[in-house]
Amino acid sequence: MSLKDRQPPDPQQPKQRNRAEVLGDSGDLEVHDYPVRLEDDYSPLLEFFGFSATEWQVLEPVRVGKWQQSKRLENGDRDTVWLYSYRARFQRRSEAQILADDELDRLAARVRLPRRSPGTGLGPAVTYVHHQGDEQAGKAEGGGLEGLLSREHAVLEASLAAVKRLRKAGANIEAIADVSAGDRVENIFGHYPSQARTTATLRKQMGFAVDLDTERLEAFAGFAVPIQAVRTPSNHGELRQVIGQSPYTSASDNLDLTIADMVRRVIDRTRIADQVQWHIPHDEWITTCELSGVPVGLTHGHKVSGKITDWVQRQRDYLNFHQGVRLQLLLMGHLHHAHIQDIGGTTLIQTPSLDGGSPWFEASAGQRSHHGALGYLVGAHLRTGWDAMAVL
Repeated sequence: MSLKDRQPPDPQQPKQRNRAEVLGDSGDLEVHDYPVRLEDDYSPLLEFFGFSATEWQVLEPVRVGKWQQSKRLENGDRDTVWLYSYRARFQRRSEAQILADDELDRLAARVRLPRRSPGTGLGPAVTYVHHQGDEQAGKAEGGGLEGLLSREHAVLEASLAAVKRLRKAGANIEAIADVSAGDRVENIFGHYPSQARTTATLRKQMGFAVDLDTERLEAFAGFAVPIQAVRTPSNHGELRQVIGQSPYTSASDNLDLTIADMVRRVIDRTRIADQVQWHIPHDEWITTCELSGVPVGLTHGHKVSGKITDWVQRQRDYLNFHQGVRLQLLLMGHLHHAHIQDIGGTTLIQTPSLDGGSPWFEASAGQRSHHGALGYLVGAHLRTGWDAMAVL
């Protein structure tokens, strides 16, 4: 006989039988050696005896005991474990209770975030960028707010379809960037004397912008990836009375930023609050962020002076020297047409406008801007930092 065989048996609490007794629609249960401490939810005790937690419920109070038992480990050593005992009454749930729980489960399922579908790309991570601007809500041309509503819905649907198409093709989209390049509203005073061309009050313009921006973020949230909301101030957002004058208060008092703050407050009260990361500047004219490893800047474009190539290089060098940010992409709006240009290693990407056009510009310049937005991928592994450009 080995030394191990001569060891005394493990000390045990006096053996008591686990039992459950049912009489009609109620019963009693006792469990004396349960390995887990239960709190609030005692349904596992029902399942221990084979009762459905959907049809039965444990009634409080529940008597709980705790005791130690010696246990021999595989190497021959001894250790102690905690075991728990429970005594409680339980009863059958009424049909009304079962239906109420089913209804709660059904409603809860409607607000749960969708899970990412398998097979949506296993390659290097990229961010899908939805880049729009110059909506100028309240402008008369192009059908006013109703016409703008139609155009915004069209580019949003095109962007949602693009994300699905790119994922199906194997793109590993880890995030979606919602980029608003400024001039969200027409305004009724400020950089241009625009009162004669507006068809909506400032209150209505801003309400429209908040509603549409919120709707767009909620739509992108359906892909169950983080959302980067990137914003910038603009000239139509400025609050000043005469061209050339300083703003009434400061550069931070800009309607584009006010709208962004309002949308953030709305989103913070929804189920997607934790899904959205905000990039709203204080009064900086270039907002910087990083998308899938690519340093990106966003500006409206109305502060450009001289040749745009020289201006981009100056701004890039300034940010690199003072903030340590070496912009690989600079996103813009303002000039109302799509434009892409490599400027010394920094790619300028300019979105077309979503406004209804400008008869004055057509008459004076003989040019016309076609409304639309941009959708593209951004990633550090891409040769120029971006790919799959589409005009929406």
